[in-house]
Amino acid sequence: MLVVPPGTTGGQVFRLRGQGLPRLTGESTGDLYVTARLEVPTGLDSRTHELVRELARLMPSRRRSALERYRGGAE
Repeated sequence: MLVVPPGTTGGQVFRLRGQGLPRLTGESTGDLYVTARLEVPTGLDSRTHELVRELARLMPSRRRSALERYRGGAE
């Protein structure tokens, strides 16, 4: 399971240690790399734009350094 942290951007890569394919030696499993793909909605009406602006006001963006604890994928 991968929990996508807040502030994830498109193209960001998560590494899930030990969740990949078995190694050829059979001793362990490899790592699984997951790339985030985001779809931004289009064709929003004025009310939806207003709601997005209100959400941005209520949830100001945090500094990216606060998200460093998420680097490396799920634990």
